[in-house]
Amino acid sequence: MAYANTLGIQVVVTDHHHRQEEKVPRGAFSQFHTPKLSGSGVAYMVAHELFEHFKQKTPNAKLLDSYFSTDYLALATIGTIADLVPLTGASRSIVTFGLEAFGKVRRHGIKHLLKEAGIDKKPVTPYEIGFVIAPRINAVGRLEDAIDALRLLCTTNEDKARGLAQYVGETNTSRQDLVKKNVEEALQQVEAMKKLPKLIILKSKHWHEGVIG
Repeated sequence: MAYANTLGIQVVVTDHHHRQEEKVPRGAFSQFHTPKLSGSGVAYMVAHELFEHFKQKTPNAKLLDSYFSTDYLALATIGTIADLVPLTGASRSIVTFGLEAFGKVRRHGIKHLLKEAGIDKKPVTPYEIGFVIAPRINAVGRLEDAIDALRLLCTTNEDKARGLAQYVGETNTSRQDLVKKNVEEALQQVEAMKKLPKLIILKSKHWHEGVIG
């Protein structure tokens, strides 16, 4: 923040955790903070306000306007449900209208993600997002590099979206297999104990750090 200020750059700070006054960055041009939204919800609201402010000067404003009721809303919905934010107030509104938006999205990454998961012809509910879509996006960051999940959601190339969707699906399957194997090994360690202590701590050098949680 201090470095940005030395360059004359105005910075807007956004956050969705509880505000701690002693940790608020100094020199912020503005702050947008609320614990009632997920990080994706905050990003959506801030982006929408910026768009409305600059709408008259924005090229392709009509197209962007449609994205806020379809693609961008769908992305905010994925983040809200995946982050386990209570579905009340503004978050409930985002998810309510966001679920309806999935049938209208144009983003190749979302469409191929749904197709790869075999739910492209089904209504998207919180279950599909929490147990089918979000785990695929999350798995890449746990086992490999999260940048590929970002590329999937951002790409404008359909062939690239198809390939990345397949990749995240395969990575998620690998994550599931790893979890299953690690749990079996953990149970074997417990079963090998002659007496169970009050606190059980298990370890293994080959358990992947991305799935031990």
